[in-house]
Amino acid sequence: MEPVYQCRYSNASQTVGSQVTSGWQVTFASPGIPKEAYQVCVKLQAANSPICARAAEEDGTPLNLLELVGDGNYLYVLQTQFGLTDRLGRPNMQSHAVIFHTWNNEPLLKNPNYFLALHPVTFQKEDDTVIYQSRSLSLEEAMVLAGLDRVRYAALVKCVFAQLESRKASRPLYIQYDGNPRRLQGILHCLCAGMPRYLVRNLRVASCPTANDSGKDLVFSRAAKTRGRFFVPQTGENNVLTNRLEQTIRRSGYVDYAVEQLPLEEFPAFFEALEDIASSMGDASSAWHPFSKLAFQFWKRQDDAVFSDTELESNFSDALRLPPSGNRILENVLTRMLREANRRKLVLPAESETLLYAWLDSARSDELKEAGRQYRKNR
Repeated sequence: MEPVYQCRYSNASQTVGSQVTSGWQVTFASPGIPKEAYQVCVKLQAANSPICARAAEEDGTPLNLLELVGDGNYLYVLQTQFGLTDRLGRPNMQSHAVIFHTWNNEPLLKNPNYFLALHPVTFQKEDDTVIYQSRSLSLEEAMVLAGLDRVRYAALVKCVFAQLESRKASRPLYIQYDGNPRRLQGILHCLCAGMPRYLVRNLRVASCPTANDSGKDLVFSRAAKTRGRFFVPQTGENNVLTNRLEQTIRRSGYVDYAVEQLPLEEFPAFFEALEDIASSMGDASSAWHPFSKLAFQFWKRQDDAVFSDTELESNFSDALRLPPSGNRILENVLTRMLREANRRKLVLPAESETLLYAWLDSARSDELKEAGRQYRKNR
């Protein structure tokens, strides 16, 4: 396991000489905490300070907000207790973050308990030791807690995928739950175990609605159906999935494949293989979805002959939109698709043709160049 870091933030007092001053500040940070993680974490914690005076649970009690935030490289688990006061009696909060590195950290991504089963006492301690719950969850137990069967599990994953892939929307997806922390843990466990790793690395979650909802992907609520986009785990009811969206996700192949097709114990190996193949095709950091779509076809050893003309053109278009890189594996995938298009004597849409010619101009693979010559001849 990579090192785990912690950071606490509050409106605290300090004495300089005979003068006592106070202000929002970091009150503890683990030695050796990476600068980039520290900066992101403090920004996340500081974002909650303006809502101190009005932050409350949906039942009116002082808010104890749990947040899970991924920035691509680190996962931040933040527990923020509101309803406190500073030395002058002004509204205050105590925010405590536990920070996990998500790269070269295989146990973390294979088992969500590493970041979801933190004991509450971890967020109350004055040092940086991490304490876990005495009994962690299995995925099967998490599904029971969440109220999910495999059909509703797949629907949840698809809704969350749609939310993360359309971040232009300023509002989050609200997840219905009854306020039980253990149920919250179960739903999050299912999500983090059943989604591709790149989605987990970039997930932004809050346990309760606040004035800061616009920065979140998922917000848990006792009244989710009244707040906008929503999903109800116990019934699968939602206002996200449309027929068109379902078809788009089905064409991708990989998004809901694990939760629909694989035994629970095979999830970690599948997502590890998917990421390894996608990464081998080039720098997927800015285009995980198309890379993962291609990686799934590669992993499944899907024959392009099984796709309809429309599906083949769609897959080819996705691949061609990736910037030419000279990557051997990616050029092999393009060669395979182009050969199938040639066999069917397909004429690609104008945009795809332009992208194809750009790839051919910089291609290293003789096979891809030859397939390109054949396409021009057929054209």
